Formats: sequence, C-alpha cells, structure tokens
Amino acid sequence: MSDDTGAIHIFFQYLSPVVDKTSYEFLSPDDRQRLALIRHERRRRQFVAGRALLGMALADLFGSAARRWRLEARTGPLHLEGDQAPQISLTHSHDIVACAVAPVPVGLDVEYCRDRDIAALVAYVCSETERRAYGMLPAEDRKAWFYRLWTTKEATYKALGGNPFPDVWSAERRWLAHSESLGFHVRDTALQRASLELPEGFVGTIVIANARPIRLQMHELP
Repeated sequence: MSDDTGAIHIFFQYLSPVVDKTSYEFLSPDDRQRLALIRHERRRRQFVAGRALLGMALADLFGSAARRWRLEARTGPLHLEGDQAPQISLTHSHDIVACAVAPVPVGLDVEYCRDRDIAALVAYVCSETERRAYGMLPAEDRKAWFYRLWTTKEATYKALGGNPFPDVWSAERRWLAHSESLGFHVRDTALQRASLELPEGFVGTIVIANARPIRLQMHELP
C-alpha cells in the first residue's frame, strides 16, 4: 500500500468508447448478473469501467491482499466486506469514472454540469435556507452552486452508509462554505468535506466520516 496510509486516495479515469475485455475480469458473479439487466450502452460501460477502476485501485494500494475482500452492493452504497477491508466509494458521470479508497467511511460524488431545470431541482431537494441562498445568486452562478450542493449531499449520503436519508437531503446544513474543506455534523457524526479538482465541466465532492482534516491523493489513470 502507499506509504501515506492516512490519506484518502481518489482514482479517476475517462470512459473509453470501448471497454477493454480485461475490465470484465474485475466483475464478480453478482456484478455480471446486474450488468445483464443494464440495457443502455453508456451505462453498461460505466458499470464495467467503474468496477475495473476500483479493482485496479485496490490492487495498486494493497497488492494481493485485495483479493480477500468482496464487493457488496445489495444493501446501501457499495462497500467491501472482509477482514480489514478499507472503505470505498464509487461514482460515474458522463465520461468519467472515479473511486475513493479510505481508512474511514467515505462518500464520493462526481457530476457533469449539464444544462437542466435547476430551479425545479432546487425546489425539490433543497431546504428553505438553501432555496433562499439560490434565489440571491446571480443567474450565471446558479448552476455551479447547485452542483456543488448536489455532490455534497450525495457524498454525505454515501459516507453515512445510506442513512439517514432525510437528514442528508432536507435538514438545514452549512453545506456550501467557500473554503476547500468544511467540517459539519449530521446527527452525532462529525464529517469533513472537500472539493475535487477535476476537468472543466465536472464538479466533485468527497466527504469522510472523521473530524480530522482530509488529505487527498489524486491518481489519474490512462
């Protein structure tokens, strides 16, 4: 494993037009069953590429020890099962797949900032305080504001293991401080948030269930 065992490692990769055959080697029998149910070609490639990226990340960090862990996705966010398994989070959007590997509970979300009815989404997923903040922004800043908020909430949901969903999406929180790192609480859990440096057009946020500052180590794979 990397010498920096306290770091949160983030691997990301552009989605290839054709998923290499070797990528399928990382699929478990359960993964292959889930893949068979996915009809949309881009989503199929995202699924396979995400599993392959995670497999390569674990092999890079842990070597052969990673083989003893089993990927579980039937209940809550994706996680590893097995003795001394690290915490993981997997995300994909448009033509990027990314995963995080950490020694503490972690949530990662990346979104491509495509045009959509942002105002309708704000009305649906934001608290009253957040809706007021959105309404006070210049029109040109609203889309980026929303995607930072969205990725923070999604990453928090994952870091908390999928619960408590209502607390993540509707409670009054200080989600959007402009600092790169932000500490906050959901119920009794101390969390840390950081924005990711990603290619233009993408927004990414990582959240860890730990009160200590986040140390990120980025890995871009070809």
